[in-house]
Amino acid sequence: MIYLVSWVVRTGFHSSVTTMNDWWLQLTFTVISAPLVEEYTFRGYIFGVLDNIFNQTATIWITSFIFSLIHLSSLGKAAWYNAVFLVVAYTAMGMFFTLVAVAAQSMWASFTAHVVNNLLIYRFII
Repeated sequence: MIYLVSWVVRTGFHSSVTTMNDWWLQLTFTVISAPLVEEYTFRGYIFGVLDNIFNQTATIWITSFIFSLIHLSSLGKAAWYNAVFLVVAYTAMGMFFTLVAVAAQSMWASFTAHVVNNLLIYRFII
């Protein structure tokens, strides 16, 4: 956590995760911290709130769609159709994580799936 705060102070949030010099900090942030925060936020808090308002199917769709919208920040100044692709892709990913959490009745199951997903992305793409 100290190293993450140190990176934030050094960069002032202006640097992307992929430009970090410290690979282990990038790995920790991408593979552990981001999934933990996102799973707690989406499959923990938001899903719980919406599940009290809507039926479970609607809650899964809404939670997944909101999950996709926060990932649009990675779009930059790309064309509009890239945004459509990202929304569809991240909605599907969010739906998968949400269904894992619902099936296992545990946010930790979706956290594990999210970690594996991000680890594969980190290993083969970044």
